[in-house]
Amino acid sequence: MASHPDTFSVPELVLINNDPPGIRCNRNLQVAAQIHNQFCVPLRVVPRSMAGSDAIAPAVYLGDQLVTIHSDSHNGVVSKQLLGKMLRKAGIPSRDKPGRLEEIEDAMETLQHTIGEVPS
Repeated sequence: MASHPDTFSVPELVLINNDPPGIRCNRNLQVAAQIHNQFCVPLRVVPRSMAGSDAIAPAVYLGDQLVTIHSDSHNGVVSKQLLGKMLRKAGIPSRDKPGRLEEIEDAMETLQHTIGEVPS
């Protein structure tokens, strides 16, 4: 079995989720899965209860850069377009062949609607 790397050569995508995850956190998980199918980016999902007493959720980080957090203009919800733009700008490589989720994009959109609309 390969050892777990302590550091990565590219920024890690980190999601801080509520316990249990609600609409916004589940939406972020869905977007992160889609992004992970397009880009070679490490992904970490951390429950707020394990992120420290001052952690705010939902929140999304790319490396040490805050992408969105509860109460900002995106209200803690990230979009595939925003993350894709940030990853390209950071020089994160795309996968040579996209993962399975890219083949079932219509089903992913259905899932997104099933999860629910993100409250304003």
